[in-house]
Amino acid sequence: MIASRGERVSLRKKGIVIFLSIILVIFFLVGCEKERVNNYYLSLSGESESWEVDSYKILLKPDTLKAGNGNLTMKKKTEFNTDFFSLRVHAVIDNGNRVIQGKSIKGCESDITQTTTGATKGGTYVS
Repeated sequence: MIASRGERVSLRKKGIVIFLSIILVIFFLVGCEKERVNNYYLSLSGESESWEVDSYKILLKPDTLKAGNGNLTMKKKTEFNTDFFSLRVHAVIDNGNRVIQGKSIKGCESDITQTTTGATKGGTYVS
C-alpha cells in the first residue's frame, strides 16, 4: 500500500509533534530536579589540659543552627567554687570564625567541676 502525498505530510506532522512533545517532557523532568540541601549533625567530645567536654551537639541547616547540651567536667578537681564562670563556643563556618554559643554564671558561688553547656538556637550561619 502506497501512501498519498497528503498522508505523508500528515505523518510527518505527527512525527514532529511527537518529537517536540518528547523534548518538552525531557526539559520538564530535568527542570524538576530538586536542589540538594546539606544538613550537618555533629556530636563532639574532646579535652584540654583542664577540661573534658562530652556530647556537645551541633545541628546545622541552611536556615538554623542549634548547638549545645554538652557536659563539661573539670579534670583533676573534685570541687571548684567560683562566683564567675564563662564559656564561648567558636566554629569556623564558611572560612569565618564565629561564636555560636556563650554562657556565663555569676553571682553566688557555684561548684563548676561538673556543668552543662546549655543550648542555643540561631538563624542562618551558612551562605
